[in-house]
Amino acid sequence: MYTYEELTNKSVHTLRVILRELGGVPRVSDKKQLIDGIVAIQNGENPPTRSPRGRKPIENKFISLEDDFELNELKMSDIPFGERITVKGVVEIVNGKYGFLRGEDCSFNNRNSYILLSTINQFNLKSGDEIDAVSEKMRDSSILTVVEILSINGFLASKPIQRQSFEFLVPRYPTEKYKLNYEKDENLLGDIDLICPIGKGQRTLLTVDGDRYDDVLKRLIKAISKSNPETNVMSLLIGVKPEEIAEYNDLDGCINTSIADCDGSSTNLRKIELFFEKVKRFSECYLDVVVIVNSMNALVKFFAKNQENSESGIFNAKKFFSQSGNYEKGGTVTFIAVLNGEESEIYTELSQVATNEIVLKGCNKRGNAISLDLKKSYTVKDELLLSPEEIKKADNKRESC
Repeated sequence: MYTYEELTNKSVHTLRVILRELGGVPRVSDKKQLIDGIVAIQNGENPPTRSPRGRKPIENKFISLEDDFELNELKMSDIPFGERITVKGVVEIVNGKYGFLRGEDCSFNNRNSYILLSTINQFNLKSGDEIDAVSEKMRDSSILTVVEILSINGFLASKPIQRQSFEFLVPRYPTEKYKLNYEKDENLLGDIDLICPIGKGQRTLLTVDGDRYDDVLKRLIKAISKSNPETNVMSLLIGVKPEEIAEYNDLDGCINTSIADCDGSSTNLRKIELFFEKVKRFSECYLDVVVIVNSMNALVKFFAKNQENSESGIFNAKKFFSQSGNYEKGGTVTFIAVLNGEESEIYTELSQVATNEIVLKGCNKRGNAISLDLKKSYTVKDELLLSPEEIKKADNKRESC
């Protein structure tokens, strides 16, 4: 939005146009008053007002996404002035003064709705909150503005949401195993379930020796989603081709956030940060989340482009990885991070905080050559997830290989 300095350099005519676009009524010609009016609306101190002079009464027609067309197919010019639309997305708060409702996949586009500071304060919203809301187009040329909030992170928004701040959540070792839905002849997922089970709140390193692991990752996503429908599965895809993004989007039960261009732009950085903020907000609301990053190598390189050196990139990637866990007074965040290569500085740093490692062999070959390295794969305190019989069976299988 506009800063005070930017507005002082604009003409009175331009300021009047901006004020109209924000839903205000430029009743004065004084430049300072126009600027103060624009800043007040952006800060949520003065809600946009409309003058009925010379206009017909507005019919507040309500458009639902279940109608013949979807919001994603609408252009701003297609939405008439005064109409209301149901929207869903992730809250991004800017400078603590106003916000925007981004897409469910944390995407930035010209259909994102504006959120007033008064709305943010009323519902105690934070960056990363996923909300269902009603937006209205205040002026013919303005962006949508959130006028009603229906739910926050799946809970009815009848009152400000009460939750423990993520920074005060204390992690514990996982005590509940994720059930993996797989066929009886699915040896790989069966071995993972027994040798290195994934618990709710696990920090998992999925270590691979090549680039042909996408199929395994998709099978793992489907296995978790199908057996645990109450879990929110979210994947962060870094440096992937558009065709690969489409394949991940075809998976049921998983919301994908993709960064196809690893140019280190500030918009992509905000998108990644918003993705992890969304994960935090879900865990504050006692929800179970599985986070899957398709390439920690690419994530570190992305962060390094925004920092002075590559070490800062590793630090940021490790920071997000280490924040996951099974929280005593919250939900669970299970982080599955794909890492290519065991002889790297990234591996050394992440393995220090990992509580589970799945080592795959044969990821550099075609076909069904991928298998689990039974000797190197492990889960810390697997006795909290497996029965004594399963532990004995796992030990015997390790010794026999």
